[in-house]
Amino acid sequence: MAEKRPLEQRIAPILEKLNAYPRSGLKADKAFSDELSGQADDSKRSYAHRGANTGKVTLPLEEIERRRRVIERADAHLRLEGLQPSPEMLEIIEDYIQGRIELEEILPRVKAIYGTK
Repeated sequence: MAEKRPLEQRIAPILEKLNAYPRSGLKADKAFSDELSGQADDSKRSYAHRGANTGKVTLPLEEIERRRRVIERADAHLRLEGLQPSPEMLEIIEDYIQGRIELEEILPRVKAIYGTK
């Protein structure tokens, strides 16, 4: 049976690694964080405009750049832990960045790839 230690003790080594890196000085992206956690105002939730006849999705360039920056920061944190996204995951991420899918569509796609429920 695994040793039961408080969460704070279990994550201490991870926090030490993260705290060893200098701060970027960038402000947190509250809108993205709210959307990711499901706390976004519904009127602001989706930036995408889906064309009625084309099925194409268009996002303002600023939104695409914002999404890419957020994903790049998250990717950097994963790589610090020695993790690397699969080619399938990279496709899903690019679909999100380009506005072809929204946040709530990511998890079902990941579960489908890895066969989890």
